[in-house]
Amino acid sequence: MKSTLAQQIVACDTLPVLPAIAMKIIELHNDDDLYAAKVAGVISQDPSLSAKLLQITNSSFFPFRREVTNVTQAIAILGVNLAMSVALSSALIKMLRDSESTKYAFDHQRYWRKSILGALVASELGDSIAGLNRGDIYVAALMQDIGILVLSEVLGDEYSAMYNTARNHYDLVLLEQRNWGMDHAEAGALLLKNWRFPKHIIDVVEKSHCLLFDAQQLDFKQTDLVYASSLAGVVSEQWLSDVPEDEYVSDILLGALAHLGEDNYAEVVSRVISAIPSAEAVFNIDLLSSVQIEKIA
Repeated sequence: MKSTLAQQIVACDTLPVLPAIAMKIIELHNDDDLYAAKVAGVISQDPSLSAKLLQITNSSFFPFRREVTNVTQAIAILGVNLAMSVALSSALIKMLRDSESTKYAFDHQRYWRKSILGALVASELGDSIAGLNRGDIYVAALMQDIGILVLSEVLGDEYSAMYNTARNHYDLVLLEQRNWGMDHAEAGALLLKNWRFPKHIIDVVEKSHCLLFDAQQLDFKQTDLVYASSLAGVVSEQWLSDVPEDEYVSDILLGALAHLGEDNYAEVVSRVISAIPSAEAVFNIDLLSSVQIEKIA
């Protein structure tokens, strides 16, 4: 069953194809001879992507004191790795949203709210966990659920109906494993391997459900990049939920408080809330309602 689904994913000709600019940025991630001018040259080839990079750089994601007006300035301020990650993420989001299929009753809004909010939470966590690269964690968190889009395309209405009605992420993973012997973390990793993503990002996606099933031990067994990305996914889902948190979520959040410290965690929450209006404008999506923000503030 699992091997059959994996073959279907590899053979599926309706999955999105990476745009040329995204392929070039991934190649840069794997380039041993990388420098700012080379990155600027690639990003500047795409005017819409250049504009999006400047929009994000000038947003409250990155509260700099002066306006950034060109790609070279953005790279100088963000750094090469973070600038590439922001550009790659922007290209992928545009490609995936532009290719959304209407033939299945899949809740795209639900998917993107969690993914974008999770990337925002992860980015702020990156400032609170020593040694994390903010660009890597942003891309990893944004991509960790991309397998949901893969399975919805390959399996059609059967999967879409299950996704739309699953009570939470934990239940969704169990249903995927029970019905097909594979969950969306594995499906997403297959796609990213095909897209030649950096191995450490693929590893995060593949292990993104570890925290759901091993809340007490993940931070000791896995890398901080895996831990922070997984935690961001759990936090974003809980913030979007209108029901009381499940016991497994409580365990994960208690572990986060112990791992990060209460003051650090509170600061992460505060920074995310401050960045939400800019994120909603940048990605043209409503992330959290005023009631939801009040609940977590």
